[in-house]
Amino acid sequence: MKAIMALWHLSNKGKTETLRELASYLEWFHGVTRNNIPYPPSAPTGPDIRCLFNINGITVAIDSQGDPNTNLLARLRDLVTTHKADVIFCATRTRGETVGAVESIQAMGYDLIWTSSYHLCNSGSTAHANRLKAQHMVELMKQLRYLP
Repeated sequence: MKAIMALWHLSNKGKTETLRELASYLEWFHGVTRNNIPYPPSAPTGPDIRCLFNINGITVAIDSQGDPNTNLLARLRDLVTTHKADVIFCATRTRGETVGAVESIQAMGYDLIWTSSYHLCNSGSTAHANRLKAQHMVELMKQLRYLP
């Protein structure tokens, strides 16, 4: 079974930070090594990450660059075709081309799960909430049997 979990929200709402926490959690909890994949020169990266993990034969990919006009569709297709990702975690906005990119991957035989980052108003616990969201995403994927 293959799945793509899209973390969607408005800009600056913790999507990248949550996916960075997800990568750290996979490294810590599963004891696996992160294999970073470079972004194409046309995609601005900033604090974004793009990486692969192998967890008991399951290829897990994370791509946190979900801004419009960064060619998310081409990057997701690369994860599917070149890297043979079984499970993909990515960031998107709430509408537009990034949502369409994820829906195109769904059409390639992937189950699609939409979720959003936790959004805390007037709280200093954002980092903790991002860590918890990352853990919750992994647990959901395990319960749905996409991850071992």
